[in-house]
Amino acid sequence: MLTISPASAVRTSILQLGYYCDDAQFEFGPIKLDGKRAIIDTYRRIYEQTPETLTVHQLIADEDGIAANVTFESRALVDVPTFLFGPLRKGEMFTFFVRPSSGKNP
Repeated sequence: MLTISPASAVRTSILQLGYYCDDAQFEFGPIKLDGKRAIIDTYRRIYEQTPETLTVHQLIADEDGIAANVTFESRALVDVPTFLFGPLRKGEMFTFFVRPSSGKNP
């Protein structure tokens, strides 16, 4: 198991280096972020209010791609009524699990 804390520092560095293409799109249910600027601005605001710890439980890579079983934990430093996944009060934590699917992407 690998834990990176704060993962926000790593992600902010990636965002500043221009990791995303200009027309990148993120979709989380009803939430849609269109374009590199929207992604950078949204995540920069999130990371300032809710530092994140990323734990990698399993990582698999081969010639077809990469898959990971990870946990993201964000703890609110202040009240965040507009947190991406719902309101958080100071001190509350949001945990998000990502596990690889059994199918392959097209």
